[in-house]
Amino acid sequence: MRTVTLAAFAGVCGFTYFFAHEAYGRGQLAADYFAKNATLTDLQASDDRMGRLLATLVLVQIVAAVALAWWTFRTVRNAQQRFPRDNHRPALAGLLWFVPIINTFTPWSMVKKAATGSGKSVGSVSLWQTFFVLQILASFMGNRGVEYVGHTQQEIIDQLHQQGIYIYSTFGLLTLATIAATVAMIGVDRATSGRATNG
Repeated sequence: MRTVTLAAFAGVCGFTYFFAHEAYGRGQLAADYFAKNATLTDLQASDDRMGRLLATLVLVQIVAAVALAWWTFRTVRNAQQRFPRDNHRPALAGLLWFVPIINTFTPWSMVKKAATGSGKSVGSVSLWQTFFVLQILASFMGNRGVEYVGHTQQEIIDQLHQQGIYIYSTFGLLTLATIAATVAMIGVDRATSGRATNG
């Protein structure tokens, strides 16, 4: 399950990159349109590509979230079986990934608790959590709508470029989060099951 989860994370990174590339390119496309070097059809085609990429990205994110929830459930269940004195709650740990805001801290603490039952601390979990939270913030900034009314052409172009930069930042943070997740998940699996399992 770890391999499936990390593959899904990689898919999210990949589609986020393509989404960022298209988003940033809309700035140049807008500049071309204002200079009469592009048409409304070109703008609509870009919007359509953005829509398809976003839909695909959301689908891959759902797959990644389900895979992460299952890995978390399995991990905390392993800890429950190995360290029954620690009062672990596997089902809750998995489900909390789907609760906004709470998923930025509670599931992480439950995974850390599961791992530390062996007497070992997996510090890369905190690093993974940090990159996860930062990419949420960057994604929030990147998904803010562009305001067209009351702005000059250059301001609109700048807004579109800035949106693309935020989404590129999301891609970078997701990539770092995936690297940290790879290290963390191996360590957590080893701590909760006694070996770095893929099961």
